Amino acid sequence: MRNMTSPLWHDTLLQSPNSDLCAPVMVAEFISAKLNTARYYGRRNNPLLQEFYLKHALSTLLEAIADPLIALSIRKQCMDQLFKPLLALKRFYRLNHSSQQHFLRLQREACQVCQQFNPFI
Repeated sequence: MRNMTSPLWHDTLLQSPNSDLCAPVMVAEFISAKLNTARYYGRRNNPLLQEFYLKHALSTLLEAIADPLIALSIRKQCMDQLFKPLLALKRFYRLNHSSQQHFLRLQREACQVCQQFNPFI
C-alpha cells in the first residue's frame, strides 16, 4: 500500500503516467486512509488528532484541485470526492462542538477554492 502522507501523495500525483485510469482509485484510497486514521483516533477518544486528520484530508484535496501541475483527471476526482471529508467533518463538529461555525468556515473555503479553480470548466 502507498504511503498516504501529503508530500509523497502530491509527488505521486505529479508523476502518475496514466492518471486518467487510476485517478478515482488513487483519490479514494487517499481519502479512505485519512478517514480510517481519523476514525481510529476517534475511537481512542483523541478528538484533536481526529480533527487533524479530517482537516488534512480536506486541505490536501483542495490543494490538489488548485494545483495546475496535477493532471486534470486527478483534479476532477478530487473535486468529485470532496464531499467525503466534508461530511466526516460535519459529523465530527456536530458531535464534538456545540457550534457549527468551524464546519461552515471550512465549507465556505472549499466552495471558494472549487469555484476559483474549477477543473470542469
